[in-house]
Amino acid sequence: MIREILSWTELPNLHPALVHFPIALVALALLFELGGVLGRRPEWLDRAATTTWTAAALGAWAAWWAGRRAADSLAVPPAIQGHLNTHSDWGLYTLWTVAAVATLRLAVGLWRTAPRDGRLWPALFLTVGMVAFGVVARTADLGGGLVFRHGLAVRTQADREHLPKSDGTERHRDGGDEIAGAGSDAAPALRVEADGSRIWTPGGRAATGIGTILTSLGGGAPPGLSASAGAPGLILEIDGSGLALLEAPCGDVQVEAEVAFGAFEGSFGLAHHISDDGSGGLFTLTVPSARANLSIREGGEVRTLDNGESSSGAGPMTLAVSGAGRHFRGLIDGELVAHAHQTALPDGRCGLYYDGVGSVRLIALRAIPVE
Repeated sequence: MIREILSWTELPNLHPALVHFPIALVALALLFELGGVLGRRPEWLDRAATTTWTAAALGAWAAWWAGRRAADSLAVPPAIQGHLNTHSDWGLYTLWTVAAVATLRLAVGLWRTAPRDGRLWPALFLTVGMVAFGVVARTADLGGGLVFRHGLAVRTQADREHLPKSDGTERHRDGGDEIAGAGSDAAPALRVEADGSRIWTPGGRAATGIGTILTSLGGGAPPGLSASAGAPGLILEIDGSGLALLEAPCGDVQVEAEVAFGAFEGSFGLAHHISDDGSGGLFTLTVPSARANLSIREGGEVRTLDNGESSSGAGPMTLAVSGAGRHFRGLIDGELVAHAHQTALPDGRCGLYYDGVGSVRLIALRAIPVE
């Protein structure tokens, strides 16, 4: 049904069509409350305030629901994921606050069969209404920033000039190409960008990167993992389970790996915020069933947060996991397949997780900070 509704509009999702209702309704309810404080407070004004707050709560729920669906449908760059997460959190605060005011209004309306003299209740309703309006205004400001400052869900001419080339790299407006490193004979190197991103595109002699660039928790070569040159990338030979991690710790981060599966059976994916005891976050793909799993590893136990199915084949494909605050997302080829919320994880290392037997081609590995 949602797709049918969207087919009637130019909007990318329903969120922009719904967000203005709670803003307008909360403002109108606040005017009714102000009238109750300044005027004689007739009974119709009391009923109008209660009805408007109830409608505002329903509108806040609709906007929050549509916002969740919108966020899950968009390819969100790591640079603005933190802003999106903050807006999402404030959207939930808005829902809670407006629903609380509406509940209070309804409860008092049922308790009091007729308006009473005095200014206590009108002053209370005006005060909590002003708090609710402040929360709505903050949420709206954050949402406006996402669109008008960061350009989320806005397709510009610059976006259209980022066109894919026939060789799979990306053409930029200045005519330059992404440095892929495919087929390179250069010694393994980890590139660090100005924004703190760490990028490894293993070349022809990059097999020595296993045990140097990617190490086990205790240092040295990860157990059950060896490597040989591939074209492009690196062939990882897996026989067992373990973690292959970058040395530097990460905070809020999106980890990405371009991979292709050969004759592999088991689970392979990404690890983030891994502490010294091996606890942290995982996003894995089970092969050949193509089942994706977003989970938390604690004390040797794995707790699933969310899971989904992958529509990609054996590869090449891009696995990505984002861990920013209490927001966790797992993506395959830019499509969200798992999304969950839980307590934020402490800073830790990030890299690869594997548990199985067979070969996986690693074409690129990236750790990109999330603001």
